[in-house]
Amino acid sequence: MAPLTQGLPAEDFTPTHPQVFRRLVDDQLVRKLAGLTQLYRDKRLDLFHEALLEYMRRPGKRIRPLLFLQAAELFQPAESAHLLNELVSVATGLELLHAFVLIHDDLIDSSDFRRDLPSLHRSLEDRSKGGQPARTGSNLTIVFGDLLFALAQKCIIDTRIPVRATLLSKLLDYVFDTGYGEIADILLGEGCISQVSAREIKWMYQCKTARYTFECPLVLAGIIGGLTETELRQLAAVAQPAGLAFQIQNDLKEFVRGVQGGLSDDLVEGKKTLLLCTAYDRLGPEDRMQLRNLLGQKSRTASDLRQMQRLIVKSEAVAEQEAVVEQLFQQTCLAIESPMLRPEIQTGLHNLLQTIRRLIQTS
Repeated sequence: MAPLTQGLPAEDFTPTHPQVFRRLVDDQLVRKLAGLTQLYRDKRLDLFHEALLEYMRRPGKRIRPLLFLQAAELFQPAESAHLLNELVSVATGLELLHAFVLIHDDLIDSSDFRRDLPSLHRSLEDRSKGGQPARTGSNLTIVFGDLLFALAQKCIIDTRIPVRATLLSKLLDYVFDTGYGEIADILLGEGCISQVSAREIKWMYQCKTARYTFECPLVLAGIIGGLTETELRQLAAVAQPAGLAFQIQNDLKEFVRGVQGGLSDDLVEGKKTLLLCTAYDRLGPEDRMQLRNLLGQKSRTASDLRQMQRLIVKSEAVAEQEAVVEQLFQQTCLAIESPMLRPEIQTGLHNLLQTIRRLIQTS
């Protein structure tokens, strides 16, 4: 079958498709947002629209749309090469959903930065000329997030894909997962580290991040490609350990970044990560008490954060979690080898997994 990129300029295909797909999604993101903002032109909105567009134009891995488009190419029905624009629209919807999740998450966490650039609510706050800029920035962020969520759904329902209603319904199932994962994250953050289990954190990770990051793109592509219910369930089984590994690896990179000179946002916010939970379980009684007391403080100084870093390093939890990541990727490979998946799908999924691992490692 012809690849999805058939008919595009040949120079686009060196060495692989991810760069092409990323550019297609980036272009459509700008068009979709420009179309929305043009409908509501007002001089009072111009600065805030500018902040939103700047936020959405920032470079990113685009993992979700890339997963979807490469999986769609793998599972494609015979006519999918003619549906490239429609598939890119769905992929753009996944990226808009991701942005919606991130900007609300940053607001909930009161995070000033996202990947070393101002979070959206801070950018909007900086552009506010009223007497309560922080409140204006927060309020506008809530509404802009809702608009991005609506636009994400519109990207799917406005396509010519025959199963678009099924796609949207399935997407919303993953949104429920993500929302309840966020709730779990908030509630775990209020609890004492001694009362938080690894099982609870893994459940939160699966719901909040893993399912909409890995399972959702694969399953949506599988639905378009006409996979059976059995095959779709196996795709979910493939995605679950990969998604958990992705989140743990993100935690490790965040921690290492802090040790190398920055301040880990997770430690600043007192996030109950799997790394932190593992460190607590591995430490001796006195160190546990110190870590528990540091986490119990309403605010932590730079010195407090450095001490927390030292305790985590002392526990050797980083090495343990690195081993867990490798085990999870091995589980993913075993799930791919299931006889419930056709050989050509197995081969394609192995290649896709390697592509995603490279993207994660180089980001």
